Amino acid sequence: MKTFKFKIPIYGIDVVLIQTEKEDTYPSLKRALGFCKVQENEIKDIYDEISRGCTGGGYTYRNFDIRKMLCIFHPFENESQREEVYAHEKRHIEDRIMKWASVDDIESAGLLAGFLGTKFYEFKKIQQKV
Repeated sequence: MKTFKFKIPIYGIDVVLIQTEKEDTYPSLKRALGFCKVQENEIKDIYDEISRGCTGGGYTYRNFDIRKMLCIFHPFENESQREEVYAHEKRHIEDRIMKWASVDDIESAGLLAGFLGTKFYEFKKIQQKV
C-alpha cells in the first residue's frame, strides 16, 4: 500500500490518496482508512474486493466534520485505466468540496481542479518510482 498525504490550504482539508496492492492486509487497510473514519463494513467490502483481485476502481470518502477526505484505488491494469479512475475520483473531491463550502463559481472550481491535478500527478510519480 502506498499513501500520499496533502492539505488543501484554502479549505483546510487534509487528503490522503491510497494505492492498494493485492498483498495488503486487512489490519493495514483498516489503519489507513481510519484516517477518514470509514465504516467497518465498508472497509471489509474493500478488503474483499482486493482479495478477489478487483482492478481499476476507486472510492472517495469524506468527513467534513474533521475536514478529511480519502481516495483509495484498486490496482490498475494499465496507465489509461489509472488516468480514467484518477480523473473520476479527483472530480468527486472537487464536487464534494464545492458543495460543502457552498462555492458556486467556475473559476474557484477550476483552481481547485488544477491544484488537485498537481497532487494526483505527484502521487502517480510515486507509483512509477517502484
